[in-house]
Amino acid sequence: MVAVFGEELSKEFLIKLKERVGEVFSGCKSIVVKLHFGEPGNQTSLTPDKIRPFMDILKELGYDLVLYDSLVAYDSIRADSVKHREYALSKGYGEFGEIRINDDFAVKKGRYMDYEISSDLIEADGVFVISHVKGHPCSGFGGAIKNLGMGAVTKKSKGAIHNGGHYEFNKSACNKCGICETKCPLDFIKMGEDGPIFSDCYGCSNCCVHCPAGALKPNVEVFDKLLADCAKTAEDNFDKVFYVNIIKDISKLCDCEAHGGGIIAEDVGFVFGGSAVDVDRESYDRIVRRDGEVFLRENKKKGDEQILAFEKM
Repeated sequence: MVAVFGEELSKEFLIKLKERVGEVFSGCKSIVVKLHFGEPGNQTSLTPDKIRPFMDILKELGYDLVLYDSLVAYDSIRADSVKHREYALSKGYGEFGEIRINDDFAVKKGRYMDYEISSDLIEADGVFVISHVKGHPCSGFGGAIKNLGMGAVTKKSKGAIHNGGHYEFNKSACNKCGICETKCPLDFIKMGEDGPIFSDCYGCSNCCVHCPAGALKPNVEVFDKLLADCAKTAEDNFDKVFYVNIIKDISKLCDCEAHGGGIIAEDVGFVFGGSAVDVDRESYDRIVRRDGEVFLRENKKKGDEQILAFEKM
């Protein structure tokens, strides 16, 4: 299914969307909606009002809805299933259907590692993935691939992906050029007399990608490839799936942050399609055509590395 773009939720766009959704989910009784409820305090993440037009279409088609997100691996109320669910209900998401948040999983084999994919998504009649497009400190850009590659798995798999992209440093190969310092999106690297000093690492792999001496390499594979691999593995294990990207309120940072870092690009519109890579490619290209290499400027990564990795898969 080719990705379809609309600047606004026009009558024509919504009619076409409803037709496609009905075709994809033909025979389904219930749909699991995979979304990100947003970190408390974040002002640019999704809200019930932002997704209501799409939920209305699913309701009009007669599907029972379950709204799902996974638990996070960092310190947050969203790391606890009860508190996470209470937070989602406090934002008003309960009007659309059941809120389900857990770490239940089935192990699925990917190209680079095994991933603990959400049982709720794998066992669903159909999965409706709705993603807020924004920036991200580890992947540069975040959309549907990020929503699945990090949001459809357990805490353990989230950590494994980040750790898999974590640097391994061969000090003897280092030529002390300092490029790694300039490429770290979070400024965790400072050059000392004997080479780089690492204060922390989230596993984005950007230093590994840009090290000209080969002194820095990822533990498993670069973060973007692992993210794409996980998203592709999840998508391949869904019975039926449909995607919507909301390309508005494009913030510098992920919706996992209490503060999104400010708006970095103009609103673009909406995209729907049948694959995570299709909707992300369309979303990314439209942003870059309008605002230039905004993710590279803001997060030191072009942002399409994950898209290119998924396309190759």
